[in-house]
Amino acid sequence: MSRNEIKVSVILPIFNAEKTLTKTLNSIIKQTLKEIEIIAINDGSSDKSGTILKKYAHEDSRIKVLNQANSGVSYSRNRGLDNAEGEYVFFIDSDDWIDEDTLEKMYNFAKQNQLGFVACNHEEQNSTKMRTEKIVRENKVLRDSKDYFEYFDALFFQSTWAKLFKLDQINYKFDEQMQLGEDLAFTYSFVNRQTSLGFCAEGGYHVVNQNPSSLSKKYISDLDVSLEKQYKIWEDFVKRHEGFAKEYSYNMLPFGMYMLMTYFSNLNRYDCPLSYIQKYRKADFFYNSHLEWAEKKNSSLAYASLFDKVAYVLIPTGKINLILFTFSIKEKMRRAKFFIGRIRS
Repeated sequence: MSRNEIKVSVILPIFNAEKTLTKTLNSIIKQTLKEIEIIAINDGSSDKSGTILKKYAHEDSRIKVLNQANSGVSYSRNRGLDNAEGEYVFFIDSDDWIDEDTLEKMYNFAKQNQLGFVACNHEEQNSTKMRTEKIVRENKVLRDSKDYFEYFDALFFQSTWAKLFKLDQINYKFDEQMQLGEDLAFTYSFVNRQTSLGFCAEGGYHVVNQNPSSLSKKYISDLDVSLEKQYKIWEDFVKRHEGFAKEYSYNMLPFGMYMLMTYFSNLNRYDCPLSYIQKYRKADFFYNSHLEWAEKKNSSLAYASLFDKVAYVLIPTGKINLILFTFSIKEKMRRAKFFIGRIRS
């Protein structure tokens, strides 16, 4: 297959994914859209992931395996982008899978409507989710800020998976210095340059998040840097989309408060080495350095979760001891749900 014939480049970073990789690869190679390439980046795996990749690459010439020393998911995705030759790019994680017609439906919808960005439905199959995803049943071209907000949950901008990106419109790389939120930064930076977006209700992406050691669940010592970068990108987005900003501020938890919640949650991760006094000092310093993030807005919180509503009342009080205690309970509940879910599966 020549470069001009490749419609979608699927970028798949892998690190120690021997238990899930086969299902992920099978879901990709069985796609009804055949004009694809699969760029698999083996990020220094020490398990059997490399052997699995070698076997699949031998059987399917569309699979290109790139081996490297462990360098992180952002570096891996950037290397995938550097080697991509398709018209569009689709990111997938090594423990997830997609319906067999997902790429065909998304690609056709993108071409028919001349779109640079298309998202599809996603379903999270892990026990830590706080609410069930709303499955959208209708294809939609989103042309204004009101549409963006109406489809905000479905678009799931904080992730790069379940989306097609037009390769020749990507001029932003994943920030390899960010420890959390690099997906959000990439997606918002791309969307900010689009005049219209697409949502394809056909096909689907399945998130199977069952690795308790994944980065999103581990303590990050310098998380403040990543959160400040996320907030700056968010500010740029809402400035460009005033209609979206108005709807969001009235119906959702303020983004800055969400950043504070992420910081407090991080201090309560199971592997955080800090003493309680150290946690308190870090939380107090970060909170007082970002007081504007703790401000209440005139919001109905119509689309917020129950815990979001609790945080909306609690965080502006500045009572660090109570905040840390509340988030420690939340973390214990999250981990209990996670391991119960693994036993059931």
